[in-house]
Order: sequence, then structure tokens, then C-alpha cells
Amino acid sequence: MILSSPLIISATKTELSLALKLLPTEHSLVVGVGVNRQKLKEALSLNTYKEVLLFGAAGSLTRDLELGELVEVQCHIDASSSQEYQSQKLDLDLRTKAVTSLCLRKPLFNPQLKKEFIKKNPKAKIVEMESLEVSMICTQFKIPFKHLRFISDYADNPLSRSQFIALCEDFKYKYS
Repeated sequence: MILSSPLIISATKTELSLALKLLPTEHSLVVGVGVNRQKLKEALSLNTYKEVLLFGAAGSLTRDLELGELVEVQCHIDASSSQEYQSQKLDLDLRTKAVTSLCLRKPLFNPQLKKEFIKKNPKAKIVEMESLEVSMICTQFKIPFKHLRFISDYADNPLSRSQFIALCEDFKYKYS
């Protein structure tokens, strides 16, 4: 039996709480930063969801996107291979911009290496760490994958923890 509501997944509890404010559902899962593959596979093997929606924070690679802005990721690029993967279009009226994300397999703390990845992938507007794993697992389970992010900082100027929490509170207020 296919469950009628989507499985909403996020890397952290904070991100998931924002997702559930925006899109209430009875099926949700925290998969950890970079994705706990086993946890997601177990969830998908126990139930058949109509779709998986990945929601989380992302760093913007451009000042064209505002802090707190909601964006729909329609294409994500594997930073290590530059291979592109598509997400399915959301069927929600959230008035989001469509963007391409650069998916890193681990955090980049080396500024020079970060600049090289960004220069090599000029189509990318945001950077994040989960979409590649989630996309591959959803493909394996033949479940549609959709991807929504909010801009949490700029890749060249990360927010402090307290600034991030304040941004999350603003997001909850804006979308409640």
C-alpha cells in the first residue's frame, strides 16, 4: 500500500521542525548531516511513500538569494564528479525560485578548495550535503524525490549558531 502523504526528511531536528511548520505530515525522519544511508533505507523498506521530500538549510553561492528565502532544487550537481541529477518538480504553491545545488559529500573548510568546486560548477546557486545520497536511495526504491531548501547563510560568510537560530525563528513566523 502506498501511503498518501510524503516522507519529509531533514538532516537535523531544527530543519525538520521548520519543514513540519510548512508542510505538516505524519511521516518524517531526521537522517543526519550528509545522510545516514541505513536509516533512510530502513524507513523506505518499511513503508511505501508516494514521494520523499528533502527539506533543509543551504548556503547560497550568490547574493541574488536572500537569507530565509525558500528555494526549490530542481537539479543537483555532485561536486566530486560534476554529474547532474534531477529532482521532480514540487506540486505546491510556495512561490519558490528554481535553483541548482552543488552537493558536497563532506564539509569544505578549505576556502581555496571551496572556490575551486564553485568555479567548476557555475550553474549552482546553493551548496548542501544531502541531496545526492537521498536521490540515489530514492531511485533505488523507485520513489519520487523532491527537494526544498531555505537559505541559511552565504557560502563565503557563514552565520553563527545564534544567528542561525534567529533566522529559523523568523522562518517559522513567516510561514506559520
